[in-house]
Amino acid sequence: IIDYKTNRPPPATVPSAYRQQMAAYRALLQQIYPQLPVRCFLLWTFTATLQEVPDDGESVLLRMLSA
Repeated sequence: IIDYKTNRPPPATVPSAYRQQMAAYRALLQQIYPQLPVRCFLLWTFTATLQEVPDDGESVLLRMLSA
């Protein structure tokens, strides 16, 4: 998953709101494609920088809550 962000300039670390947003996307795609790994990235358009958003367990919690 790649989500384009237009912050000027991009933050040094991934804000909590973006981590939660990507965790929701990851949880949904993991339900649809359980056999495939799902990786999430933010593409900061101001600097053309691609930053991976690691799975810190939030997507697991979201899947548990939706069950």
